[in-house]
Amino acid sequence: MKKFLLSVAFVAIASLAMLPANAKAFGGRKSCNTSCAQPCEMTWEERKVTCYKTVTKEKEIEVTVCKPEYRDEVRKYTTTVCVPVWKEEKRTCTTYKRVPKEVEREVTKCVRVPVTTCDPCTGRTRTCCQRQMVTEKVKCTVYECVPETKEVTVKVCSWKKEEKVTECKVRVCEMKQVKEKRKVQYCERVPYETTVKVCVRKPVAAKPVECKPVECKPACEKTACCEKKCGRGLNLGSRLSSRKCCS
Repeated sequence: MKKFLLSVAFVAIASLAMLPANAKAFGGRKSCNTSCAQPCEMTWEERKVTCYKTVTKEKEIEVTVCKPEYRDEVRKYTTTVCVPVWKEEKRTCTTYKRVPKEVEREVTKCVRVPVTTCDPCTGRTRTCCQRQMVTEKVKCTVYECVPETKEVTVKVCSWKKEEKVTECKVRVCEMKQVKEKRKVQYCERVPYETTVKVCVRKPVAAKPVECKPVECKPACEKTACCEKKCGRGLNLGSRLSSRKCCS
């Protein structure tokens, strides 16, 4: 694309260089020169140019990566452990024995007692039961705890420290460098040919025309007067011709 733009710019500069040096040839002020410019025409031409486009490609490269490797190891550890030791000892202990015993206790209970009442209106008597609280002595058996002392043989546990060697499996990880092949993408500029239209200026064969010399006259007879009053002189050219003559 860059080459295409450069080629277009080069053609434009070349076409400008082919233009006449005097700008008055394109409808400007008439010159007093007797030479005539050669006519030409602008045409479009198809030209082949080389452009570049970006293409994504893929390639295989060799890279160094780190990969973990695992292995099992047997390691020995020395630890201190407590081992129980049992032994028999005689000890004096106190036990309690339950002994039955009869005792009397006062118990209050509710009893229905017959009561005779007389109706004052009729004089008739009737017997009904009423509730009354009565306290009685009741025999009951209770148990008392009597202490007894005796010797017994018991097992006593004591702890003894010992060193013990144990083996255990441990998984160890190590990182190792390994070379691998991997695919990566990259961009590359690829040239290709294309056709573009270019503006070209070609001369046209024309019959020679005799050019008569043109006399350059001032716009009015009082040009010197205008130059003094207005500060304008002969350098105005055709602009003075469009103005009225100074009075």
